[in-house]
Amino acid sequence: MPRSAGFEVDVKDFQQAMAFYAAATGKDKASVANRGAKNLAFRAAQFTKKANASEIRSLKSKAWWWQYVSKVIRDSGVKWTAGRKKKRTVEIKGRYTKAQLAAASRRLLTARTRSAGFMRLGFIRAGKKFGGKGAEKAKLTRVKAVGRMAKPNQEAAFWGASWEGKKGSRNARDVTKKQKIVDRAIKKSLRFVTEDMVKFANKKMAERARQISAR
Repeated sequence: MPRSAGFEVDVKDFQQAMAFYAAATGKDKASVANRGAKNLAFRAAQFTKKANASEIRSLKSKAWWWQYVSKVIRDSGVKWTAGRKKKRTVEIKGRYTKAQLAAASRRLLTARTRSAGFMRLGFIRAGKKFGGKGAEKAKLTRVKAVGRMAKPNQEAAFWGASWEGKKGSRNARDVTKKQKIVDRAIKKSLRFVTEDMVKFANKKMAERARQISAR
């Protein structure tokens, strides 16, 4: 089951669907639990909205965007690592020039473009804990996942993912936004996987009924 400290998810229907699926297919509960956990993770990744690069770049044409960038510079600053061969740290904080404002804007826009991939990666790594395969376009150490596969004597499976902010980041609004993204993705995934298992189980039950009546 997915775990998160940020919100609660009702998994009662999902658990009932797994029991129905196990009965209809004849598979053991542990393998059904592992399959369900894997599918939940990968569907959550699928339901995490991809960033629209052109839409994000268009933000710089809006007046409020420059007010936002200015506020970020004054309050917490904008910091990043520049340079390919000789890396250096660039930080813009407090007072700034027009050129620095534009540079900070580019950095914040880039961060927004990457954020969706950042969130999706957590779910992908969680699904891979259960034998799933998923491409990782970014090697981010700040995205971690854990998972425990169910066994015959331990029929419960769980996975979890964590997305660490940059060192020193204390942006409450950013944390709330990430929680909403995770919440929405997992709830959509639960609904989809639950309905899919019930549909498949019903199909198997109907096939079995036809076989029995044909005897």
